[in-house]
Amino acid sequence: MKELVVWILGYLLFEAILGTMEARLALGSLPKMDGDVRGFCDPQLAI
Repeated sequence: MKELVVWILGYLLFEAILGTMEARLALGSLPKMDGDVRGFCDPQLAI
């Protein structure tokens, strides 16, 4: 039972770190993409 709890906590921590990294990458790339391909990005964001 203890191993299961440790595994779940580790998985949640891993997901949180990955989510934070993905969010930072997305936020970091938005300003660049916004100026270059604004017309191309808007339809994708709407989906």
